[in-house]
This record gives sequence, C-alpha cells and structure tokens, in this order.
Amino acid sequence: MKLKLNRLLIPFFLFTYLECNPTNLANPCDPKSDSFFTQLILSSASESGFCLGQIVNSGNPYPFSDFTFYKNIPVSIFPTNNRSSEIRLVPPPPEGLVLDSNNGVLSGQATTTSERIQYRVLRKGAEVAQITIEVRDLVASRVYGQFGNLNSNVENNDGFGGIGVANSGNLSFPDQITTDDTFGLYSLSGSRILYFPNGEFNQATRVYGQKNVFSCDVPNLSDGNSCLAGPGPTAETLHTPRGLIFTKEGNLIVSDNQNRRILSFASNATNASRVFGPTDFNTQGGGGTSISVYNSPYGLSESPKGGFYLADRLGSRVLYFPKDSNLPTEVYGQPDFNSNGAAQSASGLNSPRAVVADSKDGIYVADTDNNRVLYFPTGSKVAERVYGQSTFFNSAGSVTRTGLFSPGGVALDQSENLYVADTGSSRVLIFPKTNQTSGISAFAVIGQFNNFNCNASNNNGSCISAGANASTLYFPAGVHFDKKGKLYIADTSNNRILAY
Repeated sequence: MKLKLNRLLIPFFLFTYLECNPTNLANPCDPKSDSFFTQLILSSASESGFCLGQIVNSGNPYPFSDFTFYKNIPVSIFPTNNRSSEIRLVPPPPEGLVLDSNNGVLSGQATTTSERIQYRVLRKGAEVAQITIEVRDLVASRVYGQFGNLNSNVENNDGFGGIGVANSGNLSFPDQITTDDTFGLYSLSGSRILYFPNGEFNQATRVYGQKNVFSCDVPNLSDGNSCLAGPGPTAETLHTPRGLIFTKEGNLIVSDNQNRRILSFASNATNASRVFGPTDFNTQGGGGTSISVYNSPYGLSESPKGGFYLADRLGSRVLYFPKDSNLPTEVYGQPDFNSNGAAQSASGLNSPRAVVADSKDGIYVADTDNNRVLYFPTGSKVAERVYGQSTFFNSAGSVTRTGLFSPGGVALDQSENLYVADTGSSRVLIFPKTNQTSGISAFAVIGQFNNFNCNASNNNGSCISAGANASTLYFPAGVHFDKKGKLYIADTSNNRILAY
C-alpha cells in the first residue's frame, strides 16, 4: 500500500523546525540558504508555492544583462516578466537612478560617471540574476578610421594625417555601422566593409567587397592585383553598400545599393551565401518597382520577431522580410508592392534612408526627404507619431529642438529613447520615449554644444565651422548601439566612426 503523508501535517512539522532554527528564516528561497530545501518542501505543501514560483521564475527580469547609461540622459528600464515585485539591486543603482521595488522599474538620470560594476538582482531576498551597469559621458572616447586621432578627419588617412589610398585602418565617407555578439564593429566605406574586432580601433582584420584586398576600394572588383572594377557583381563584390545589420543567427546582411540587391554573409565569410532581389549573384537588380525589385536599398533593421526591415529609398517604402524568406510580405509607405510614389501623410514616405524596430516590433522610419521620422506601431501601416514636424502633412526642414533636416539614421538606446542622425544639420538629436503624436522636443543634442538652433559642421562651440574633435560632427548618417548599450556614430563627412 502506497504511503501518503497528510499535506496538512507537513507545514506543522516544518514550522516547528523553523521555529527551532530561526537563522534559517533569512533569505528562505535563496538556494545558498541553509533553509532552502526546507522552505521548498514547505511551499510545495502549501497553496502559495512561493519558493517553487521563485525557481520557475528565476533568471534576469530585465531585457539585457549589461547596461551602458549616459550621464544626464533619461533611463527607463522595465522588467520583461510579471515577477517584478520586491526587486532590489546590490549594491544600490548609480547615483541619480531609482529602482521601484514594487514593479522593478529602474529610472532617473545618472548624474556621475562610473566604471562597469556588477550588480546582484534580488527578488524577495533571493538572487535571481546578475547584471552590469556603466555610466559614461556623452563625449566620444575612441575613433575608427583616423588611427586614434580624434582631431583628424582625412579621407583614406595614410596613417600620418595625409590623404592616401584604401588600407586596413582608414575609411571613406562611412555612413552606417553595426556590431556583432563579440562587440566587433562593421563599417561601410565606399564599396567595401571593414571589420574591426573588439578593442581594435586602428586595424581591420577582414574586408568585404574587395576579394580580401585591403588596398582596393572599387565597385565590383574584378582584379585584386590592380584594383580594377569589373563589369558586374559577383558573390564577393559590392557597389556602394548603404546598410548593414548583424543578426541573431550570426549572419551579416548588407544592402548593396548600386547593385540593387541585398546580400547575406554567413559568419566570418566574405563571400555572400544568399542574394535577395536578382535571381543570382552575377545579375544586377533594378527595373520596375515590384516585390522583388529594390532600386535603392538603404538602411536595415532586424525585427524582434525574426527577419528584417529594409528602407527602399527610391521606392519611398519600407519592406519587411520574414526569416528565411527571399521576398517581403509587408510594405509601408505604399498601397502595394508595385507603387513607388512619394507622399507626405501618416501613411506615405519620401525617400526613407533608415529604419529601426523597437522591442514590440513597431518601427521608426527616417523619412529623409520629408525631413521627419515616423513611428508605425506594431501591425499598422499608418504612423501614429511624427518627429521633426508639427503635423503629418508638413515637410519643411528646420534647425530647432523640434525640427529635422534630412535625417539619415535612427537608433534606440536600452531605454528606447530615440536617437536621430540629423544629417543635414551635422548633429544627433535625442528624443524621449513618448506617446506624444507630433511637435516632439528633443532633450539633448550631440555635435552642437547643446545649441538646438545651430547646424555648423564641426562646430567650434560658437556655431562656427572649424576642425574635427571629440565633440563635433560633420553630416553624420548613421547611429548604432551595441548589445551593452554603447553608442556609435558614423560621422560621415569626417571619415570616421566615433565610439562613446
């Protein structure tokens, strides 16, 4: 006969045990606690099942394990699960930030810089995860493309401050960047892509589009010995690429603009393994706008549901490609896949250059020639928010706290504040996460010494154009955050990438 223990008696005996061992009551659900297994049995015999719930719902409640916050920039980090009450951090969060123990939201503005620190995440006294936080100044600390010199902006820098030819450390008008899981950086540069491994700012170790020859930078290279351009594309050539992303699957996806195609490269490979648009690697795309013709593919963004978004500039549209599909299934800015008319409305676009998806798969689109950014919520082809304009039907560019002039890049930080590369104004504007629909004010500006009404290239601090330094920008076209939340700006006409 199977022995059954009355579940009503278990709490009684365990309560007696705990009464006799009061030290076991501290941190009762912490696996390191002496009373953990006792409390686990007790909870399994009760209706609450508290410690069992703690085990099932253990793990990091936040969307990231590593955070980088910038001084005086608003922080708003929400837990991603419903077990977020009675959370605290040990040690306490950085100065200026507050953790609401009732809902686990970390918010405020960091007021002092700090090195990266590891924090224990506790819930009801039990450790459920560890995270790291670093607070930095919003001033460039490192530079790519200029051999470590933040005061240089030479195209194809020869390493001594003079104009040279392409090499493994210089750049030519880089306009988009991305990073991989190891924090290596990919940068567009002319008709090539350079890969700089983590921590290496002066020397790329891999080049795409030039048959592994760092000294060449020509469209559709045919001969690496003499850097001669070829008659057409192949799986290992590029012609003025304009967008790139590194996916969760470890693939590099590139919009090969003048070849009118999209390429996918497997991890570390410099020969493409997949092509979108043309029927093969040796055929150039183009033709009448359709579901498979992309006449000016630009910015890319990975979707949280898988797949990616493409800003097709001359098509005045944004396309969504599901994971493993060679054709898009959704179009924004046009009524169908065969239309390409420009429009200024809540559902129209005019030559968009960039797109970024948020955590809910809503998308922000840099609607460049309408001098605005539109936000389309998940599942809607009608924008509910406009940045840079007072209404959905205005399009004039302006240099103000609420205006934009030829925006070329968009990115979201870990709090989902919006960063816009306002290319024509030589600045990056930072907008708060908001539900406001129009007339939205930026709360910070990079590149113009906190002056929202200045658009001087390489501003000297008095709204006069001068030389490049760690605080200036010159027609920046791209903005990006890595997985630790660190900011990068493609400072295009300064021929450099800035790391903050």
